[in-house]
Amino acid sequence: MGIIDMEILYVIGNGFDLWHGLPTKYTDFYAFSETHLDELEQYLCFDIITENPWNNFEVVLGKFDWEIFYNNHNFIDVSDDSFKPSMAYGLEDDIKEQADNLVDDIQ
Repeated sequence: MGIIDMEILYVIGNGFDLWHGLPTKYTDFYAFSETHLDELEQYLCFDIITENPWNNFEVVLGKFDWEIFYNNHNFIDVSDDSFKPSMAYGLEDDIKEQADNLVDDIQ
């Protein structure tokens, strides 16, 4: 009988991962992704430390506040004398890049 090389673990049932000692609790995930999650928290309208949203993470993602995200990345002052309408294209590109980065962080 040869040695089986296991590369994939299929998790069956609630608690199977924890019973096998895998670091899959929300606190483990938070320790791994603290920097990204702290940034994400400001856009999702919840307190990531006290609410422990891991069990409803997908639901929380649906609470994304695009206005806060937009305002945090919009540095254009339309009342400034140096404002040009073409600056809006740069803002659009920057917002898309920041949104892509945020999605990458979540993934």
